Amino acid sequence: MRKITIYLLLSIIYNTSFAQSTVIQYLSGTDKDHTVNWDFFCTDGRNSGRWTTIPVPSNWELQGFGSYNYGHDKQKSSEQGIYKHTFLSGKHPGKRTFIVFEGSMTDTKVMINGKLAGPVHQGAFYRFKYDITNLLKPEGKNLLEVTVDKTSANASVNLAERKSDFWILGGIFRPVYLEIVPERFIDRVAINAKADGSFEVDVFPRNLKGNETIDVQIQTLNGKAAGAPFSVKASDAAVRDSLRLTGRLSNPRQWTAEFPNLYQAQITIRNSKQVIHRSVQKFGFRTVELRKNDGLYVNGKKIILKGSNRHSFWPESGRTLSHAVHLMDAKLMKEMNMNAVRMSHYPPDQDFLHVCDSIGLYVIDELTGWQSKYDTVAGRKLVKELIVRDVNHPSILMWANGNEGGWNRGLDNDYAWYDPQKRTVIHPYEKFNGTDTHHYPDYNYMVKSAKEGQEVYFPTEFMHGLYDGGAGAGLDDFWNQMLLHPHGAGGFIWAFVDEGIVRTDKNGILDTDGNHGADGIVGPHREKEGSFFTIKEIWSPVFIGLKKIDSLFDRKIEIENRYDFTNLNQCTFKWKLVNFPQAKDNKTEPNETASGSSSLTSVEPGAKGSLDLKLPASWNKSDALFLTAYGPDQKEIYTWTWAIKPYVVRKDVAKTSATALNIEDQDNLLRVKCDGITYQFDKATGYIQQVMNQGGTISLSGGPVLAGATSRLKEFKHYASEGKHVVEADYDGPGALHVKWTFSAGSPAQLDYQYAQTEASEFSGITFNYPESKITAMKWMGRGQYRVWKNRMKGQQLGVWYKKYNNTLPGESWQYPEFKGYHAEVSWVVIENQESPFRVYTSDKDLFFQMLKPAREKDAFENNYVQPAFPEGSLGFLTGINAIGNKFHGAKSMGPESQKNEPKNEKISRTLWFDFSR
Repeated sequence: MRKITIYLLLSIIYNTSFAQSTVIQYLSGTDKDHTVNWDFFCTDGRNSGRWTTIPVPSNWELQGFGSYNYGHDKQKSSEQGIYKHTFLSGKHPGKRTFIVFEGSMTDTKVMINGKLAGPVHQGAFYRFKYDITNLLKPEGKNLLEVTVDKTSANASVNLAERKSDFWILGGIFRPVYLEIVPERFIDRVAINAKADGSFEVDVFPRNLKGNETIDVQIQTLNGKAAGAPFSVKASDAAVRDSLRLTGRLSNPRQWTAEFPNLYQAQITIRNSKQVIHRSVQKFGFRTVELRKNDGLYVNGKKIILKGSNRHSFWPESGRTLSHAVHLMDAKLMKEMNMNAVRMSHYPPDQDFLHVCDSIGLYVIDELTGWQSKYDTVAGRKLVKELIVRDVNHPSILMWANGNEGGWNRGLDNDYAWYDPQKRTVIHPYEKFNGTDTHHYPDYNYMVKSAKEGQEVYFPTEFMHGLYDGGAGAGLDDFWNQMLLHPHGAGGFIWAFVDEGIVRTDKNGILDTDGNHGADGIVGPHREKEGSFFTIKEIWSPVFIGLKKIDSLFDRKIEIENRYDFTNLNQCTFKWKLVNFPQAKDNKTEPNETASGSSSLTSVEPGAKGSLDLKLPASWNKSDALFLTAYGPDQKEIYTWTWAIKPYVVRKDVAKTSATALNIEDQDNLLRVKCDGITYQFDKATGYIQQVMNQGGTISLSGGPVLAGATSRLKEFKHYASEGKHVVEADYDGPGALHVKWTFSAGSPAQLDYQYAQTEASEFSGITFNYPESKITAMKWMGRGQYRVWKNRMKGQQLGVWYKKYNNTLPGESWQYPEFKGYHAEVSWVVIENQESPFRVYTSDKDLFFQMLKPAREKDAFENNYVQPAFPEGSLGFLTGINAIGNKFHGAKSMGPESQKNEPKNEKISRTLWFDFSR
C-alpha cells in the first residue's frame, strides 16, 4: 500500500507543480553514506555464485564480493556483477523518462522489463543514459537488470583504464536515477561566459514546435534577475540540433579561485500560454587564455597554479564518495593554500566540480588514459560524455586528453566540438599545444626550462610524494625557480591522498599496494603528513621572508603579495607575544603576554609592503612572536613564529640540593656521583655507560659519538677543578671530537663538545644510545609537531610540544605526527621512558634533535631516495641534518637546499645540560 501511495503521489507531482522542471527519481542511493540495496549476483571470487543483496552505489570488492586488483597487477580478475532492482515509475502522459548512470565499472548492459535499454556502455568514469520511455509499464513495478563486466570487451578500454597505476574496481559506483522531462525539453546547455560580461549559451532542445521560444535569464544564486532576459524563436532550430543565444551583463562579478563568484542561467522553453520546460545551470564569468611564450591568464591576469593530483578515493568505499568527502578534500587543499587540482586520471564525481566552482579551485579535467589510450571509436564517445557533463564548470581551465602517452591524438580536436569556450587541450607530460607539462623534473630541468623553453611551463606531476619524500621536501627551491620562470604557470604535486584501501579479504587492513599508492600529502582518511604544513607556508599568498628576529628588528615586517587578484588590504593580520612553559611544567600551551592586530593600506598582487605591528615597548622581553594572516574569507592563511631572544638554560633548571662529589675510579669504569646521581663511564671508549638516580638505572649509553664518523679514543682523563669534577675524552679520526663533562654540586651535568667538519656531510653532531623499547614519549621546546628534513624545514611552528611513541611509516601507517626523526630549533627535550624521565637543554637556537631512527618501509625501493642515511645513535644532537628525495630523484638532484651540509672553516662548539633529577 505504501509503494502505491508513493507512486500516486509522484504521478500527481509530475503532472502538476513540477511539469516545467526536470524531475529526478533516484533508484540507488546518492552516495557512500546513503545507499539502496539491490539484488546482486557475483560470478566469481568471494561470495560468488549466489543471489544476495548489495548497496548501490558501491564498488563490490569493498562489499565483500569478487577480487581486488591494482592496475599494475599481472593477474586481473574479470568477474561479472548482475544487479536486479524493481521500481515504481509508470508512463507519464506527455513525458519522457531517461535512466542515468553516473559511473559504472566497466562494461554495463542495462535492461528494462527484459528489454535492452541501449548499447552496452564501455568506460568506467563517465555519465551515460538511455531513453526508456517506451520500455516502462503503464503502471506498477518495473524491473531493472544491469550486467556489469569488470573487464571490458574492448581491449583499448582495458589498456586505458584497467592497466593503470591505481586501484581498479568493479560495480555501479556512482548513483543511478530517472530523469523525467516533458516531450519538448532542454537536453543540455553549454555556456561561454567571459570576464567582460559577454554571454553565449548553446541550448540543445528536443522536439520544439514552431510557436515556442527559448528564453534565458541570468540570475544571482538566490534567483534575483541580473540584467535583461534574451530569447530566440524555436523556428530557428528547424535544421539544427542546437540554438545559440547571446547576451551581456554589465560589470559582472568575475569568477576566480580567489573570488569564486557564481551566477545561474535560467533557460526556459515556453509558448504563448505556458512554460513547457525549464532548466537552471550555474556558471561563472571568466576568461581563460594560454598565451604562448608567456603564461596562463585568467581574466587578463597572469596566474600561477598551486595544485595537487587527486584520486577520487575513500578507504572503506573505494571510488564511491560523498559530498562530505568532496568538501573535505577541497577545504584541505585550500588550507594548504592550493588554488588548483588536477583530476587524475579520470573525471571525478560531478559534485566535486560543483565544490571547486563554489570554493574556488582551478581544475584540469582529464580523460582516462594512463600511458595507454582508448581507440578512436570508444574514445570519441567518452570525450563527448566528459565534455557534455562538465563543460559549464568555471573551475575547469583545461582538458587533459589522457596521461603520459595515453593520448589518442585523433581525439584532440573533438573537445572543441562540445566546448564553446574552446579550452586548451593538453597532453600531460608532453610539450604540446604551447605547453610544457614535463613530469618529475629535477632542479636542473627547471633552470634550463626558464632559460631555453618557450612553452608555458607547468608540470602536471612533480615532487612525487612517495612515503615521506617529495611533496614539500625540495618544494621551496623548486617554487623559487618557478617564480623566476618567464612563462611559468605553476604545477601539480603528486599526489593529494594515499590510496590506501580497506581489504575486506585481508581482515580489513589498509593496503596501498606496496609503494604504488603510498604517495599522498594526506593519508587515506586525510591524516595530515608533514609536507602538508610545508606546502601551506611555501604556497602562502602572503609571503614573509623574515627568518629570525635580531637586534635590528624594528617591529615592522616586509611582506610580498603573491595573490593573483587580492589586495592585501583585504586581509587581516593578528599578532601575539608569548612565553613558553618550562621543561618541568605540566602544560604545553604558551602564556600570552600581549596581542593586537595590524593592517595594510594597499599592496596590490605582485607588490611588496611593510606591516607595522606596533608592538609594545616591552616586546623583546617575551619568548616569541606569532603572526597570523587571514584572507578575505577570514580563514587562516598561515601563522609565522619567531624566537625573540635566546633560550636561557639557567632559568629553566631548578637547582637541586647540593651534595659532595664522589669519584670511583676502578679498572675500566669511572663513576661520578653528584647530587644523588651516578654517572658511569667506560674508560676504554670514553662513552657514558649508564646513569643511576633515586629511581634506578637510566640506560643512556654509547656516547657522545660523532654522527656518521668512525673514531678511536685517543685520550681519556678526569680531574677536579675549582670544586667541580671534569671528565674529558679526545678522539682520533674524522672530526677529531673533543668531549668535556663538568659535574658541579647543585647543577645539571654539563657537556661541552667540539669537532671539525672538514667535508660535506649528510649530517653532523653527536649521538647517544637509549633503548627504543623503553621510550614512551617526548616533550620539547622547538619547532613542531612534525619532523623535518634539510629540504623540508618550513611549516613547523615554535612551541612546546608533546607526542607519544609511535612507529609510523608514512604510506604504511598513519599515526601522525610521526615520533621518529629530526626536530628543529630544539631548546630542550624531555625523554619520557619506562625508567625515569630525563631532560636535555641547550642555548643553541639552531640545534636539531634526533629521536630514534625511522624504520624502513617494507616495500621501499633499493635506491633509498626516500630512505636517506640516518645517524646510528638513537638520540642525536645535531648541527646539520640530511635532505630527502622523492620517488624519481635523490636529494642531490633537487636544488640547493637538498645538498649535503657544507664544510665549516672553524670547529663547531656546542654545550648541552643533562638533568636526571627526579
